[in-house]
Amino acid sequence: MGSSNTAIGSLSLFNNDRGNNNIAIGGSSLYENKTGSSNIAIGINSLQSLTTGIGNTVIGASSTNGQGITTGSYNTILGKVSGLDSGLLNNIILADGQGNQRIRVLANGNVGIGTQTPTFTLTVSGSIGQAGVFAALHPDYVFEHYFDKDSSSNANYIRYSLEEVEEFIRQHKHLPGVQSRESIEATKSWNISENVRTNLEKIEELYLHTIEQQKKIEMLMQSLQALEYKLNERMKKK
Repeated sequence: MGSSNTAIGSLSLFNNDRGNNNIAIGGSSLYENKTGSSNIAIGINSLQSLTTGIGNTVIGASSTNGQGITTGSYNTILGKVSGLDSGLLNNIILADGQGNQRIRVLANGNVGIGTQTPTFTLTVSGSIGQAGVFAALHPDYVFEHYFDKDSSSNANYIRYSLEEVEEFIRQHKHLPGVQSRESIEATKSWNISENVRTNLEKIEELYLHTIEQQKKIEMLMQSLQALEYKLNERMKKK
């Protein structure tokens, strides 16, 4: 009958044979367990169909068919979940009371938010928003420096000329202020917020360079038109 088991609830651990160190709280929890050990099932029908799995922790009521796990081991499940693979292994699942899986961590460490099949270390199905105090880091200081000659949000900002940018790229093979490949490889990290800021900073700088170039083009066009006018006037006098 196994040893060191705790069963609270009608038919909990009902069929246990040689399973040890199990905790079943709730009607029919761990009902089919035969030899599975070190499982914790809290909730009506929780891990009901498990027979030989080891080290599962499940908190949350399930349907009358249980979670579906029979031989799976080392899973951690919080919430109402059903229809899982019988041999599920080393998964972490966070679900709501209606059975919707919100977060899933696979055995390989991939984390899914809004998806049960994450293909990357972090896979998000839906939009991502970030909240916090980021106004001081927003690169509007590029325009403030250009038009107002100063910025309270970033007094140390320097806007390089295109010639200076060219020389910097020639020497370092990346844009000024942008994290280099060597830095990423050395630190094994990539600061998303910082890189979003610097990317927008470079876009704003490009707009300013484009505005300046457009003004030069317009001045050249005016000069060309003036020369054409003078040339036409001379041709008329001949």
